[in-house]
Amino acid sequence: LFVDLLVNSISGLFSEDDVATLTLYIVQDVCLVIDVIVLFLIFFNTYVFKAGLVWVIIRKFKSTVAVSLLYLGFCLAYHI
Repeated sequence: LFVDLLVNSISGLFSEDDVATLTLYIVQDVCLVIDVIVLFLIFFNTYVFKAGLVWVIIRKFKSTVAVSLLYLGFCLAYHI
């Protein structure tokens, strides 16, 4: 998240160049989507998930998933 916030801060430096700003936002959003996908792939490959105890994973990582999805939503809203 720190690197992502740093990218958002640096994007103000490229405010005159629309192409650079757009490219930076697209790369940032793609990285955030990949981050969420990797998070769910890690969940799906655990023994607990394969054993059918999805509620254990949901209970333990509810805040992590919520923060990741919320931050992705905020970034998408900010970039649009």
